[in-house]
Amino acid sequence: MLRIRWDEIRGDRLALVMSKTNRQHVCVLDQAALDSLAQLPRYDRIVFGTIVSRDQIKKVMRRLVDRTGLPGSGKYLRRSSATYAEISGLSATLQLGHQTPGMAYRHYVDQVILSQVRKPVPAIPLVAG
Repeated sequence: MLRIRWDEIRGDRLALVMSKTNRQHVCVLDQAALDSLAQLPRYDRIVFGTIVSRDQIKKVMRRLVDRTGLPGSGKYLRRSSATYAEISGLSATLQLGHQTPGMAYRHYVDQVILSQVRKPVPAIPLVAG
């Protein structure tokens, strides 16, 4: 997040090069994110790097997770993002920018949350015999 540059934001898209894979990953920004970005000062090419530190981001993420009542850390938000992508018919792999097929699904999709949208198996009628 601290490395996001203004030139990586094009319209409602954020085009990032992932450091682990050196591949581009495109995120769609909603209107609230775009409005928030429009209010930020532009001191440098870096969006957040000159106005916030890594420690400040960690503290805010911790408070965010605590306020939601979710267990775990900020990584839980990544897990939720992957899960709700799958629920919406999108790919967790594409949502998280993973390259290995199935890795995001296996390691990030919360099966309990995912099961909450599944319909129960219909009852099998018993035949008297």
